[in-house]
Amino acid sequence: MWPLFILGPLLVLALRAGRIRAGLTAVATAVLAVVAVNLPVALPYRDNWGRFFELNTTRPIDWGTLWYIGRHLDGKVGTGSPGDLGPFEWLNVNIPALNYLSYALFGLACLGVAGLALLAPRRPRVAQLAFLVVALFLIFSKVWSQQFVLWLLPLAVLARPRWGAFLAWQIAEVCYFAAFYGELLGAATNRPVFPEGVFVLAATLRLTTVAVLCVLVIRDILHPERDVVRATYADDPDGGVLDGAPDAPWLVGWRRRPARSAEPAEPVAATG
Repeated sequence: MWPLFILGPLLVLALRAGRIRAGLTAVATAVLAVVAVNLPVALPYRDNWGRFFELNTTRPIDWGTLWYIGRHLDGKVGTGSPGDLGPFEWLNVNIPALNYLSYALFGLACLGVAGLALLAPRRPRVAQLAFLVVALFLIFSKVWSQQFVLWLLPLAVLARPRWGAFLAWQIAEVCYFAAFYGELLGAATNRPVFPEGVFVLAATLRLTTVAVLCVLVIRDILHPERDVVRATYADDPDGGVLDGAPDAPWLVGWRRRPARSAEPAEPVAATG
């Protein structure tokens, strides 16, 4: 899934740079690669291959997610009539509604990232948009597995190579790692290692630090002079054909149109 998250940012940036053919070529190549890798397994072992999709469709709220934190804050977990359930626990019981809400929030977030890419004063870098898309997927997903940190790690380094917020996020990840396996051990032995609140706090810290990184990356996009990468490189060293490409003529004209409409009319000389 991770490479597929990169395709949206590539297409939007290719649209802004007028390199749509290159963007479509990247998407077509990725689709062919996915089909070539999966088809030989999907055809003879369809049930096993489809288990991933079945599991992600039917599983309830998973540990450490935004939704899990919400369940804890609900204060109404587990039993009771439907009317007694808090909103997050209701979503945990009504999995299709949880799926739709999670996908809808992620879809809206992606539209926001696309709008940011087109409206920013300077074309964002590929790594910046890719980081935002992957981070927003994790924030709104009902599953945030331990290994997903590897999805974000290279993108975080490329999107914003600064130490402060990055180290805060890594400390939060280490704390969550310890709390998660304490929670797992407690579930296996039926003897809690940590109070539930400790695990929820660790999950909240992880989510918060990722959200802060998103805000800082968005700030760098809106204020390109803050981008430390562009303080060293002319444009986008990871952008391929996008590196150094000017904005497409349609975008340049669209940006100039509001400025023209805002210009005051020339004064008309009075005639006798």
